[in-house]
Amino acid sequence: MILKVQREKGYELILYAGSSTKLTGQVRKIIKVDPYPGFIDQYKGMDAAVVYLDKPIEMDHERFPAITIDLPSSSMEDKEEATFIGWGANRVRNGQYTFPEKLKSTTYPKINLESCKKFIENKEEKKVLNPVLLCAGFLHKNVLEHACTADSGSPLFRYKNGKPELMGIFSWSYTNCVSKRQPNGFTDVAHPKIRKFFEDRIKEYYHNQHQQNFKNETSFP
Repeated sequence: MILKVQREKGYELILYAGSSTKLTGQVRKIIKVDPYPGFIDQYKGMDAAVVYLDKPIEMDHERFPAITIDLPSSSMEDKEEATFIGWGANRVRNGQYTFPEKLKSTTYPKINLESCKKFIENKEEKKVLNPVLLCAGFLHKNVLEHACTADSGSPLFRYKNGKPELMGIFSWSYTNCVSKRQPNGFTDVAHPKIRKFFEDRIKEYYHNQHQQNFKNETSFP
């Protein structure tokens, strides 16, 4: 599984899988979080981690066919559209957030990185140099569907040759659920550093699994 680095302490991390509704699906404990080692600042990107579960997700290929998602085959072009899904808040009133009963989904175009950097620099009053960042959303119009609180780690994906590819991992936003001509910030999974991080962790996992299976097969009672 892939998600945003969760840096707060004192919380137990769990994962829900296998359903697009709130009260169904499988629950797994996250027993290890392996963050990207180069993470410094969310506005520079690199806000990603690999998590390990206490036990595998049970797949029912007849009732709920598993959908695999690939790492990017290429970077997104400016204005190219991708789908964002998440369980984050969909409304805020008087400082109180409400959350959806079903997984929410919307489509964003990619924002030119230089335009996004200028927006951040004006907002934060500091320079943003060489960010591993993908910005998506709308800078020139307001929309109702927007990333919000608790969407951190949610995926931005596109379909390429009929297969989904993970393009971004949601990291930050400036708005309270309704876009006011502001970008959403994602870690750019197509960036060579981020892609290599995931590829290395996947190879390491399968290598360890192979070693463990070999050990089990050759052990004697």
